[in-house]
Amino acid sequence: MTMQEPPFNSEMLEALLNMDEGPTLDFKREQYPFENETVQVKGELLKDILAMVNTHRYRTAYILVGVEEDRGGRSVVVGVDQHWEDASLHQFVNNKTNRPAAFSYFPFSSDGKRIGVFSIPIQRRPVYLLADFGKLTRNTVYVRDGSSTRGATPDEIADMGRTNLPRLVEWSIARLLVLARNAIVSTAEQGQGRPGRYSMSYDKAREWVLKIVDERIIEFTDAYSAGMDSYRSLHWVFEGFEKLASYCTQTIRTIGPALIDSGALMRAIVEIEDCINLEKRVWDEFRIRMDGTGSPLPVEANFNLLSVAARTVRFIDVLEDEEQYGNLDHCALNSYRQPIFLRSNKWGEWRR
Repeated sequence: MTMQEPPFNSEMLEALLNMDEGPTLDFKREQYPFENETVQVKGELLKDILAMVNTHRYRTAYILVGVEEDRGGRSVVVGVDQHWEDASLHQFVNNKTNRPAAFSYFPFSSDGKRIGVFSIPIQRRPVYLLADFGKLTRNTVYVRDGSSTRGATPDEIADMGRTNLPRLVEWSIARLLVLARNAIVSTAEQGQGRPGRYSMSYDKAREWVLKIVDERIIEFTDAYSAGMDSYRSLHWVFEGFEKLASYCTQTIRTIGPALIDSGALMRAIVEIEDCINLEKRVWDEFRIRMDGTGSPLPVEANFNLLSVAARTVRFIDVLEDEEQYGNLDHCALNSYRQPIFLRSNKWGEWRR
């Protein structure tokens, strides 16, 4: 999993200058020696990058070159005259590791001087050397320990298989998954005339929902029509989606800042919340247009619920793909932006 890096600007630099060195921040007064240097000298640069990559953290890490630390105060921008090509640095590091290390290097101007910025996003760990390099040893996982670097313990290495997300975020995602899967299962069971049993697996329910939606089945079987034959029966199922939307709202309000680096995840939560709330307004129109909550519904009314169910399935797909949380383009919900029931002229009259 590689999180999308936040944009680097003067405000971010100012915030970093007022922080002390630690697991996500390192200051270097002098530029790293690199070109035409020995492996022992180059090893310092390599070790620092690998240590930042492997350290457990919740945000992008930075190495600022050309900055003199002032612990407890604002560190001083002194600048450096020499900068290295980002591509050369990547080739140097990633030719030696078990998997590519994600980072970028670029010059940045501040206080009339130019500094070098290493930006290292959250990513899959561990990353280690496949062969000895100078004083660095193969298969050793280097990590930051405060403002220094050391080899990771076996327990720390074992824990690197887990997500870098904070525990509260992990718990919230797990809760969203439970609510979303339950809504899909209840939809499929009600649609097949056996509501409230919760005996169907999510995989079977998912297959049922997508078969109807993807194949654009307009004429339902008798069993399906019997399962979704009134406002009361459909609304009972829709309550599961309303619970999901309510928890999406709560999640955004309580841990929204922790999701800043998780572009696809945050986007999916916002979009499914909006989708369900939009269809909730349609349910309210049902209640106004019908004589009673037990009145028969036209078959086309089922499409309203299925449209929500289809997007909820895609929402679950996003939640289950941790490696794509930081990818803003990874959000399959948009594939169902146009509801399937638009093919029905009769349903179009209900929507107006």
